[in-house]
Amino acid sequence: MRLEDCPAMVDAWAEAALKVNKDAIVLVHGGPVSSPEDASFVLNRTRNWHGFYGASSMERLPTEQAPTEQARKFKAVTF
Repeated sequence: MRLEDCPAMVDAWAEAALKVNKDAIVLVHGGPVSSPEDASFVLNRTRNWHGFYGASSMERLPTEQAPTEQARKFKAVTF
């Protein structure tokens, strides 16, 4: 799935859920939505959402990115 496909999917799922239960809470989560920029992209292009639920995008992915970036910096050290 591509990030660009998410807004239409969120709206379709939200409409279906809200037809069954008008009090349903619709959250964007997972898939290609893995950064604040991704969440902003989706949330600014959908109609029926209540927020974003971050799990690995808030704890695991940033933790993985930090050591990778640090290793790149050490690898670039010249002497």
